[in-house]
Amino acid sequence: MFFGCSKLKLSTSQTVNYTTSYRIPKSGTGTYANSALGGMFDNTGGTFTGTPSINTTYYLDVSDNYYLTFKSPETFTLKVYDNTKHWNGTLEYKVTDGNWTTWDGTEISSGSDGILMMRGTGNTVITGSS
Repeated sequence: MFFGCSKLKLSTSQTVNYTTSYRIPKSGTGTYANSALGGMFDNTGGTFTGTPSINTTYYLDVSDNYYLTFKSPETFTLKVYDNTKHWNGTLEYKVTDGNWTTWDGTEISSGSDGILMMRGTGNTVITGSS
């Protein structure tokens, strides 16, 4: 199912990077269906690759996996109309291979390669009250 998805990282142990639990089924007791999970995580990027076991908790590394990438052939800037934070959670940005930085609403620029990545947590709005 996820064969070759190198950004998908799964581990059998909870660690600093592997923090989000993943289990089949999510709760209760599951039963095994022949070949249903065979090689589900082959060639993925975590310390666990292969076939997961029913009723076993694994841990996902979600520290850098979920983000939106803006890409342009030239550099560009991103800004809100009044340089004010209008979202009610956190938005972060990263330029190319830099570090994630909390965005406060002021203008940000892409890297020289025209790449800007964004992610967020805890937002129910990002443009104000509507």
